Amino acid sequence: MSGACRLSLREVDCSAQRLALLFAPELKVASATLGDDGQSVRLADIGRALLGAVSPMVELVVQQCLGVCFIGAALPGKEALSSSLGADAESWGYSGDGRLVHKGSDVQGGLPTYKAGDRIRMTLAGGVLAWHINGQRAAEVRGVPSSVHFGVSRFFSGSVEVRIEGAAVADVAGRLAMLRPLCALMGREGNALRTLRLGGSGAWAEGDGATLAAALGAASCVVAELDVSGSGLGADEAVALVSAGRSLQTLRLGEWVMPVGELRSSESVSMSGLAVGEAEGAVVGALLKTSTSLSTLDLSDSSCAAEAARLIGEGLRESAAPLAELRLANVLYTTGGRMSFEAVLERQAALMSGACRLSLREVDCSAQAIEATETATLQRLALLFAPELKVASATLCDGGRSAALMSGACRLSLREVDCSAQAIEATDTAALQRLALLFEKGSVESTHKVPTSLFAPELKVASATLCDGGRSVRLADTGRALLGAVSPMVELVVQQNTCPGGCYIGAALPGKDALSSSLGGDAESWGYTGAGSIKHKGSLVQSGLPTYKAGDRIRMTLAGGVLAWHINGQRAAEVRGVPSSVHFGVSCSGGGMFGGGMFGASKVETVEVCIERAALADAARCLAMLRPLCALMGREGNALRTLRLGGSGAWAEGDGATLAAALGAASCVVAELDVSGSGLGADEAVALVSAGRALQTLRLVEWVMPVGELRSGESVSMSGQAVGEAEGAVVGALLKMSTSLSTLDLIAPASGRRAGAHLDLVYPTSGAAPAGGGFGVDPSPLGGSATALPAFGAVTMPEVGMSSPHGATLAFGGVSAVSAPSAGCGGFGGAAVAPGSEATAIRDAHSLTAWLLAQHGARLDGGPAEGPLAALLTAGPASGKTTLLSQVVMIALQDERTELVPILVKVQVLQRRLLEAPDAFASAWNYIDAYLRLEHEASRPALYRMLRQAMMARRALLLLDGLDEAGAKRDDIERHVVDVLAPQGQVLLCTSRPAGVDEARFAAFRRLALAPLSDAQQERALEQRLGAQRAAALLPYVRDVMPRDDTGQKVTSNPLMLSMVAAVYELRQGVGMPGTVAELYATASDAMLARGGVRTPELARLL
Repeated sequence: MSGACRLSLREVDCSAQRLALLFAPELKVASATLGDDGQSVRLADIGRALLGAVSPMVELVVQQCLGVCFIGAALPGKEALSSSLGADAESWGYSGDGRLVHKGSDVQGGLPTYKAGDRIRMTLAGGVLAWHINGQRAAEVRGVPSSVHFGVSRFFSGSVEVRIEGAAVADVAGRLAMLRPLCALMGREGNALRTLRLGGSGAWAEGDGATLAAALGAASCVVAELDVSGSGLGADEAVALVSAGRSLQTLRLGEWVMPVGELRSSESVSMSGLAVGEAEGAVVGALLKTSTSLSTLDLSDSSCAAEAARLIGEGLRESAAPLAELRLANVLYTTGGRMSFEAVLERQAALMSGACRLSLREVDCSAQAIEATETATLQRLALLFAPELKVASATLCDGGRSAALMSGACRLSLREVDCSAQAIEATDTAALQRLALLFEKGSVESTHKVPTSLFAPELKVASATLCDGGRSVRLADTGRALLGAVSPMVELVVQQNTCPGGCYIGAALPGKDALSSSLGGDAESWGYTGAGSIKHKGSLVQSGLPTYKAGDRIRMTLAGGVLAWHINGQRAAEVRGVPSSVHFGVSCSGGGMFGGGMFGASKVETVEVCIERAALADAARCLAMLRPLCALMGREGNALRTLRLGGSGAWAEGDGATLAAALGAASCVVAELDVSGSGLGADEAVALVSAGRALQTLRLVEWVMPVGELRSGESVSMSGQAVGEAEGAVVGALLKMSTSLSTLDLIAPASGRRAGAHLDLVYPTSGAAPAGGGFGVDPSPLGGSATALPAFGAVTMPEVGMSSPHGATLAFGGVSAVSAPSAGCGGFGGAAVAPGSEATAIRDAHSLTAWLLAQHGARLDGGPAEGPLAALLTAGPASGKTTLLSQVVMIALQDERTELVPILVKVQVLQRRLLEAPDAFASAWNYIDAYLRLEHEASRPALYRMLRQAMMARRALLLLDGLDEAGAKRDDIERHVVDVLAPQGQVLLCTSRPAGVDEARFAAFRRLALAPLSDAQQERALEQRLGAQRAAALLPYVRDVMPRDDTGQKVTSNPLMLSMVAAVYELRQGVGMPGTVAELYATASDAMLARGGVRTPELARLL
């Protein structure tokens, strides 16, 4: 390094520096022979030989491979040297015939093979042991301790010989030797060193961080990119680096490449989805202290060390930044087992306290979770595999954290356990310990003896034993094992998976009758198979998903009804509509025998997983963040309008009252509140809306209740919603004060009897009388009188600009109302506009958009609500329907008054998605939501969530282009538009060709049509494209030669036809226009074919 350092050096990468290793005499079986001073080893008998030290990498050359050869790793126990790698729980072996063996059994098969002459490279990092054969990654296993030694072993006849080609060990001194000349270079005036990578070389020695910080602080230092990952630098040392490195733009301490430059001065800081350790938190906190511009802080979906949360909170507290948005949804707070649960809560509160300021207007701290990794902690939280929630042949290990399902289970054999004490009501230690009873070889060994008659002899397997204190579960026959309590997150390590298609990891409601079936086999369970499919109700609902195998990590999360699977840190799939009371678990489908095993013998199919960590939503955690937020709501001038606290489990007694008191403060401006999953009762929910005078929306479970509309709207719709008791209480309380209600829609809601009881109390005490029973369902009034909606006159609108493919401007006629509404509830059509009556004019895209926005606004202000906010616009082909919708999108986005988000859907694409993924549409709350999820969730999840929220809040403008293009699904899609989207209260504008429109079906829709281009509009369009002089020369041709259609209009009243005439005119400059219409069409056809490069005589004749 000293020789390389010079002023011109601008990039240095000396990461992952290593020292060499050899086979050790004391770590080999006696019959093994070492050669070349330990660089090679030869085994001619059963046994193993290991390297003399721990190493992150070794590369071996196979010199001889006769018989059964295993290359892998093992903990260096001398008593195991006479056995083969993979024969026990502390070793892993990869055989020459492509099998991976652990604990004496195959855990993977069908892998790439190796032979004499091949190069085998093994790496170990982060608990992942990986094999590469001739440069290609062949296999990996996870959960391997960092203290294993690489090695080789032999089994049965033959001989095995390998040679170390290259090996390495992380070494601090080696790296420090390189650091010193680099630091000296940074101190030299005029040096160009901007990139420095020192990561991956193991933990640094004391003082190394200070040495580097001093060099970064030199006036001549220009280092902008610094990687010290894996160095183990503490929080103070990491802060010292960024404090000294004034030119630093990025810093990597772990996995996250921190954008230091942005953190210093950016308006938005995102750590979403990242792993934020204590050192990273310290750096972020230190940089935020000096920030004066930060407005958005996003930690959503991250794994954040609890201490990092506190440090970030400290930085925010000292910052003068105008923070407006704080996003903490789905944050998992980690402790590494070094911090009490209560201490984590204190750090969460510190983060929230630091963020609270008058400028804060939106907070999302929904679905917070705290990591639990210790078996004792998991027992306390009841997050272990529960004895009463497993099939009888399952064996629990590690205090309930593991279970084994063996063959022959036909009926349940259960131990008596108090379920309520296990999951909900148990508070004393003795009651919780009662849940950790163990099975040992099919018998119960505990202070609570259970009669042996509870266990059927023919269903007890001798190998069913308790092990590892309950941390893993093994299944070898059909059945399932579930965790002992509801959890928002669990991470499992797959230890064995000999039949990927028969392994299911997922969740289920804890019904004991279903324990002998596989996950996904019924309506109350969901299972993700190792082969990459999801099963529900006995059928596949998704397929072609990422697969998993032994060694992989599967993390499952449940929040807001969404059950999601992550495989090795990557989101793999999700399903929706999953109840919050499901328990995570694993199952096996089918048993049987197949070839394999360490000795090539047959063995039982086996699935085994181990709980790596799990989380339990806890009410106290919510309260820890709730207190500073409530204090903020009470401060005069605060801007907190959006508050999301859902998905964090049931709240403790008094939490609801605390929040209600804050909402009642005169200074509180919270308009959007989400407390889903809190379990608040009816009285507490009513207290929230009674106190929250500024509330516009409230979410208690799935339904986002439009509180503002419920207070003063003429129409209340709960159609298709799941209305629980608390929601019913809120609706009932608000309707008691209503004096404007004319329509109450309860068509097909999923409401309980208790919710209905709350609504039954509304009418006797309310001054309002509902005028109709739903949108277009019951035309007879329930009371009061209906008022006719304002009618549209048939008004032809002026031209609307439309860009052609050639960049010129065309015009199409305008929008006309083709039918007017009659008096009555829920129906349109019949009566025409009376002469002289005032009519609302829709003449162009601007006035159409204004009408849609005005109708929605009128509903919000308590205006007429006797029909859906929906219109159907019909016109012939190429008349401008798609262009009109594009203009509506642009106008709506540019209108400062708009409260609607325009969502344009091509029906042709919608029907294709419906054909490709029918199950996704069948399980969605409407087709548009399913379509948007399929289109955007994988690539742009934030966009999908925003659009979905707009629809759920009824603040979306749905533009459905081309109902006539739905093909075989036209009837299905049209019915859904009329029977689902419109009754849901969505604002709709649909287009279609007139042919095939079911007039009766769309009777409740405002009907519009595009008028043809008038002569004057055609003239102006030609002038815009050709100029006045050339347009004047072409107009006689248009007027005298062009024919008229069946309606008496010139064919050029269609924008496409007019564009074609103008294009031919431009092509034939100096030649003159064709003499006949046939010649005109022939010229246009030739031009189109030539432009496409596909002109042939056959196509020309067809055209």
